[in-house]
Amino acid sequence: LGLSQEEAVIEARRWVAPPGTSEHHTGLALDIVTPSHQVLNHAFAGTDAGIWMAAHGWEHGFVIRYPEDKQDITGITYEPWHMRYVGKEHAAAMHAHNECLEEYVARLYGG
Repeated sequence: LGLSQEEAVIEARRWVAPPGTSEHHTGLALDIVTPSHQVLNHAFAGTDAGIWMAAHGWEHGFVIRYPEDKQDITGITYEPWHMRYVGKEHAAAMHAHNECLEEYVARLYGG
């Protein structure tokens, strides 16, 4: 692709968490697939499951961890399949304010 080593590392970090930094190891994050959509890609957002999770996940304490309109804040590419459990109270507040986790934490604790 013609990227320098530094540029390649920056680009890779948009797509892959460095070892030891993934939210999956916390047990609070999960990737969702369906029987008919077994890949992790942006097309998941248009599946029935993706549409439902985006509309109702927060009611059950889950948020899309890396929303499309928050990539500049999270530093991670949009991942409609990657859900994070934050609890019903926090998910409801994040939903009401259209916040990603970074914005919510900053609002609560300053930053």
